[in-house]
Amino acid sequence: VEAFPTGLCIMVVRTHTISGSAKLRYALSHEWMHTLQNDAYTPETMAQLWWAEGSAEWAAQVMNPGTAFRDHKITEFYAKQRRCDLTQHSYDAQPFFFWSEQAFSADWVVAMAMGGRRFNSDPAGVAQTLPPDRWMDWAIAQADRTVTMPDGRPLPAQLEAEPLEISDSCEARLEAAPLSVQLREVSLPEGAASRLRIEANDVRVAIRKSGETDWQRLEPGTTFLDPPFETL
Repeated sequence: VEAFPTGLCIMVVRTHTISGSAKLRYALSHEWMHTLQNDAYTPETMAQLWWAEGSAEWAAQVMNPGTAFRDHKITEFYAKQRRCDLTQHSYDAQPFFFWSEQAFSADWVVAMAMGGRRFNSDPAGVAQTLPPDRWMDWAIAQADRTVTMPDGRPLPAQLEAEPLEISDSCEARLEAAPLSVQLREVSLPEGAASRLRIEANDVRVAIRKSGETDWQRLEPGTTFLDPPFETL
């Protein structure tokens, strides 16, 4: 028996499990992306599916514009984000790659998709792929709802601001997973004279006054601000 060529990747698709030609084309596009990841996509990386599956979903969306039957995965991304760091997502991580193509290029997305365990297996490694200001760009794009599908359609789900009411002398502590994006709409008592104290510590924070469009990025440490603010 003649040996297979080195590096050969065989794609096996069980077509009887896929209904309709549109879904078949989508599945083939998704799996084709995995063939490009052949050297990085190994059994050892199966526990780090966010980058492999998220980028494959991006590729399938690029090659099949107008696809809507995977919208539930995008909804899942925003539903899970508060409690999951980026590496704990899977197929639903595709909005990160949608934004990456918009912010950088398709080449950057493909390079990220080939990253494998070296960068993409834990939050500390993933954080090194972008400088802090770029991670804040990703957060603000979600808050401003400028991330779109690759074909320009709006996302079927968006990041929602959660209300955060602060009463007199009340402390509020926000806890979130690494590389997750949290959006809060902060309200203070009417007529409050005291300022809002924000201790960012090692978290990147941006704020926006109600009615304004520009975000102010805070430096690490403690910042005092006059109310009211919408806080990211």
